[in-house]
Amino acid sequence: MTKVMTRNGWAYVVLVLDWYSKKVVGHYCGEQSSSLALAGGVK
Repeated sequence: MTKVMTRNGWAYVVLVLDWYSKKVVGHYCGEQSSSLALAGGVK
């Protein structure tokens, strides 16, 4: 999880990568830093 400063406050970015194919298999960007944000990236 990465925290990025924006004009409106902090945004949290999560990327989920497949180690074998090296492709992005999920992502999340939002204002919440919680386990729900991490789970949202795995959809």
